[in-house]
Amino acid sequence: MGGSETGRVQTRPVVSLTEFLQQESGKRLESMFRRFSQPREVVPRARPGLSHSALRRTAARLRAGKIHNIDPRIPSHVMADVIEKSIAQDLMVQQVVDEAHELRQMFQEFEEKEETARGRSLVAGFHRLKKSPEATDPESPAAEKVRRLNRERGMSWGGGGRGKSDPQMTQMDADGC
Repeated sequence: MGGSETGRVQTRPVVSLTEFLQQESGKRLESMFRRFSQPREVVPRARPGLSHSALRRTAARLRAGKIHNIDPRIPSHVMADVIEKSIAQDLMVQQVVDEAHELRQMFQEFEEKEETARGRSLVAGFHRLKKSPEATDPESPAAEKVRRLNRERGMSWGGGGRGKSDPQMTQMDADGC
């Protein structure tokens, strides 16, 4: 069963999301460095707007002798090799960009989850404080803190701090402002 004599199954150690993201980013960074460190010839990039399939067809035609290179000093098979290496280089760069995008998206999702959890924790703490016996006394420090936190929550939700019952607001409404 993989457990001890009690019949319990052993589980993997729990890894926090932060540790997971650090490990994941480390793995991806190593992979990227490994790919870039491999000895390669640097070849010119293909013209923008050309698809890889069109470039592959061109390389095949050059190898087959169906088309000839514009510059007669460069053999057709060498030009076909350069085109194929350019495609491989472009694919490698695109793969690294895609991995960086995935990692950035993973970090953003993690931050959003953390922010949501922090918000829920703050709201739960606010409600616990609000229901505490100390908060019922209007002069207590706990009641003052509840009022302050309530104002801050209202402000964070876009409240202006003044309601419709505010004399300044009703005067402004009457003046047409």
